[in-house]
Amino acid sequence: MKTLKTRIALASLCVMTACSGNSAPDQKVRPATTAQASLQTLTSHVNGKTFILSATPTHALQPGIARQYGIEQRDDTTMVLVSVTDASGNAIDPGTAQVTVSAGIVPATPTEIAMKPIQVEGFANLVGIVTAKPPVKLNIQMMVQDGAAQTSQSFTRDVLPR
Repeated sequence: MKTLKTRIALASLCVMTACSGNSAPDQKVRPATTAQASLQTLTSHVNGKTFILSATPTHALQPGIARQYGIEQRDDTTMVLVSVTDASGNAIDPGTAQVTVSAGIVPATPTEIAMKPIQVEGFANLVGIVTAKPPVKLNIQMMVQDGAAQTSQSFTRDVLPR
């Protein structure tokens, strides 16, 4: 089982590689701001499970990563990813937990987005797409309910043009 540290290291490597390679000399590249924003996560703990929410512009994904998740790389879409681990950081299935993710452009009220389950490299993930033309600030919310336990959190995320 992969640990949370391994997962974060892989995500960091993928994002950093995506932001630093194959740019034509006349293109503007913002590796620091794009990479830092791409690594923003939100973590919720419910009944011994850790739910990790992240949001990454799809244009910043490596093509292989985009293919694994079945995502088209575009300038106006952001991938929303929820991964689930146990207390030790090992990937686990969300089981009976219900995960709801909502997103919207600030100051609008977020609306629920469709999340599809997908298995990638041993991780049971939920993946969704938010469409918003950069530059924008997204408000992303995650609600997790597992039995009687429930938690809700949110964060904002700047989506920058390339």
